[in-house]
Amino acid sequence: MTETELQHHHDKNIILLVGEHRKLILFDTNSNKWHFSRFSSHSNYQGMLKYTSVCSMGERFVMTGGCSVSNLEPVRNTYVFTLQNYNLFKSYKPLTICRYGHSSIVLNGWIYVLGGFDHRDDEMSSPNTLNSCECINYNGGSKW
Repeated sequence: MTETELQHHHDKNIILLVGEHRKLILFDTNSNKWHFSRFSSHSNYQGMLKYTSVCSMGERFVMTGGCSVSNLEPVRNTYVFTLQNYNLFKSYKPLTICRYGHSSIVLNGWIYVLGGFDHRDDEMSSPNTLNSCECINYNGGSKW
């Protein structure tokens, strides 16, 4: 499948993997094949975060937090994308706490981001597990 075909192939048989690479990885369950796609040049996210969390709000997906591959620091970044435009991530309201390795869930229009870590991801840093939760109403919340 070509890059153009992937952009127009947004059915429910595609599994999208977002991670620490500068490319998106897609698995087509119909053909049982892997595909790689570049981020749009207009995307606010270009890869290079690990340990993020993604949750679904119907057609929209929200990716929160993560740890920078380049400096190993946790981030507050959040992004929104859709399956139709899976390679075009738009910046969303930043979290109040830098975190990675956390969980996120949507419940009744609210996005909840729970737990994770906020220490530098290297062997010299002592682990710091977060026991906090932040939430935002996706349909009108101004901040977490």
